[in-house]
Amino acid sequence: MRKIVYLLFAVLLCSSCSGLKELQTSFRQFGANLEYVHDRPISGCLKKDSVVIMMHDYLIDGKTTVRKGSMLILPFLFFNYFEQNYWITLGQEALNNRYDDFFNANLTEECHRNGCFNLASVISNDSTYTLEIGVDTCYTRAKYKRFSSFVYFGYGYSSFNDEYGKTPKTTLKVSAVLRQAGNVIFRKQYVSENSISRGIEGGQGKNDPRGILIRSMTGSLSLSTKQCIEEIVTDINKALLLNTKQ
Repeated sequence: MRKIVYLLFAVLLCSSCSGLKELQTSFRQFGANLEYVHDRPISGCLKKDSVVIMMHDYLIDGKTTVRKGSMLILPFLFFNYFEQNYWITLGQEALNNRYDDFFNANLTEECHRNGCFNLASVISNDSTYTLEIGVDTCYTRAKYKRFSSFVYFGYGYSSFNDEYGKTPKTTLKVSAVLRQAGNVIFRKQYVSENSISRGIEGGQGKNDPRGILIRSMTGSLSLSTKQCIEEIVTDINKALLLNTKQ
């Protein structure tokens, strides 16, 4: 019996290496849309100033990556358990739209809806403000667990295998600088960390735990982006108001 147990777990250890490659290939087959719901009430503030948005290009990692995490083996006589954890990092290839285009388009829309200023395409004079936006850090990660258990009886054994993704987390850092005639009026870095629990069932991969995890990760990134954009527009409104009073 003990030899069978050792042989079984030797096979499991070897299969974990091939499992990494299989997961890497599988996760790269799924894609999802970044989504932004403009649900804040439209501001009715007076728009006097003009602001030119200058968005620096930012590319998140191209490939969705899978890396090995912790492993747990419980080799008992009649019950055996094997667990392998992985870390999934969301890549641009899993997004059906470019992240920097998504950020810029929704920042522009939020400015139109709730910004107390007009958006301009060029700097016309010294009274025009420029808003420089740069994404400093952006990554979304989640743990993915695969496990197997075996229960031995005198006449045979029973086995169980399963896998699932855990709650993803996005870390997003965005810098904003507001200038007028070369002078810095406002500067701030925005940090947003959001998690969305797994279980988004619609779209590609709706019946696959890997597809569900990719959609949850995309949802987490979307939520962090929305939070940063709304805070930026609110703060720029306040900075313009204070600068006008001075």
